[in-house]
Amino acid sequence: MYDKDKMISNFSGVSDSYDEAALFQRKAASVLADFMHETGHVPMPGDRILELGCGTGIFSEQLAQLSPEACFTFTDISPEMLSVCREKLENRRLHASFELCDMESSGGFGHWDCIASALAFQWSREFRHMLLRLNDALAESGLMAFSTLADGTFEDLRNIFAEENVTYPAPALLPEEIILEAVSCSFPENTYKFEKIEIEFSNLHQLFRNFKLTGTGNSSGKPIGPGALRRVFRRAEKFYKERGKVSVIYNTGFFCCVKNSSTDGFEDEQQLF
Repeated sequence: MYDKDKMISNFSGVSDSYDEAALFQRKAASVLADFMHETGHVPMPGDRILELGCGTGIFSEQLAQLSPEACFTFTDISPEMLSVCREKLENRRLHASFELCDMESSGGFGHWDCIASALAFQWSREFRHMLLRLNDALAESGLMAFSTLADGTFEDLRNIFAEENVTYPAPALLPEEIILEAVSCSFPENTYKFEKIEIEFSNLHQLFRNFKLTGTGNSSGKPIGPGALRRVFRRAEKFYKERGKVSVIYNTGFFCCVKNSSTDGFEDEQQLF
């Protein structure tokens, strides 16, 4: 479990450095945009598009390129990240608004033609119920396009922490099959793929620095003692030296889902468990 206030603080504190360090995030944004285009799930001119967790606007730019004549509402839980997104997009002559919003309490306000989100849903504490709310917030035949991290991400690092009896300071990620089950319950009409994206770093210091500069470091709200950190770092150095490179794997799911008349976002929730 993670501390939401700590998570917001982490992201807000790196809003100025985020884009330069966001190697994986930029790659994943391009994959999601390409996936939408390749599968024919591109919003139409005039469509009302809600982006949840827009951050600094890395995927927002891709979304605007896909559907420049749509009506956008970009949202994020961090005012600093949202401000960077606004500055980045303000000269694009988009029909756009920017709102501070917690995605876990969104939905049910207006009917959207498209809801999009890149690498935000793994932060949801109630993924299944959030999908139900978002289904209800979509217009008939509306599109939901998103990416999310799955179990298997940072597997080597998580194992290293476990071997040193140190709790990994980030939220546990859902297995692929649980994500698929939740998506299929709310959106039986869906297209998806999982892709393991590897990002390589020159050394271990650069890897941990990247986590810090993208706000994806310790989100637990509980500091790790210096002794424990030294043990983890020594074991990690040995592991990566034996492997011959320093890299991490992001197991990423990409989804395009369509709401249809046979799907009701508030169907019997007992079916989800």
